[in-house]
Amino acid sequence: KQFFEKIKSFNPTFQRYTNEISVNFPRNAQIVPKKKHEIVSLIPLINEVCQKTSCDVVIDIGCGLGYISEILSQQFNYKTIGIEGCSKKVLLAEQYQKKFYSKRSSNKVEYFEHMVTDDSFLYMQQLYAGKLNTKGNVCIIGLHVCADLCVTVLDLFKKLDFVKAMAIMPCCYHRMSVSVGDNSTESFAKFPCSRTFRKKYQDMNGENFLKRTFMRIAAQRSNEVWKDLTKDEHEFRGKNCLFRAIVQEIVSEGKDTC
Repeated sequence: KQFFEKIKSFNPTFQRYTNEISVNFPRNAQIVPKKKHEIVSLIPLINEVCQKTSCDVVIDIGCGLGYISEILSQQFNYKTIGIEGCSKKVLLAEQYQKKFYSKRSSNKVEYFEHMVTDDSFLYMQQLYAGKLNTKGNVCIIGLHVCADLCVTVLDLFKKLDFVKAMAIMPCCYHRMSVSVGDNSTESFAKFPCSRTFRKKYQDMNGENFLKRTFMRIAAQRSNEVWKDLTKDEHEFRGKNCLFRAIVQEIVSEGKDTC
């Protein structure tokens, strides 16, 4: 009991954000309900952050098909730049723009193909100086800023003077770049970020226990979600987790024998 009470005392306090906006998605848009919920929930937060920091330009990292970029432009009149590493998605975003959104969208929303990496600092500076045609403040946003990209975006936010705000939703911590050492140790290239935390990590030999499994747990929903499940629902969830582990083990063994 004391152990669980001590663990609970470490839980950070979060402000639950429940605002949503009404959005008419393109009729043929193949967006799952979960993604729609994330979009309509994240956009009001982005707008609030931009207003507090006087940002009139938004750079959408990993913009995909441009749903968030277009909505920010249509409903809140932000100048928006969508950056996407996949050329097919950039092409589709531009096609959707012409087909589903107003003509003024092309003046307010632009898409660029670029894979954001640790070396993107100069690209972002050139984009701001040449394409944005503004001296206004910029907010970096991103839905599903996956794995190492999350740390890369944090670093860009720190380095770019014209970026005054950031609103991102990281995911997939277990997919961060990892090095596997002797005795099954695992160390991440970009975790921990904090100098203080990294020192503690090194002092306690964190590579022995802060592994990909730990990252998966960190990305899971809290126990508040599971406490009201029935016995059958718990068994169903448990089997799904076990099957996923088996599939992952098979894939891992396959990689080792290639």
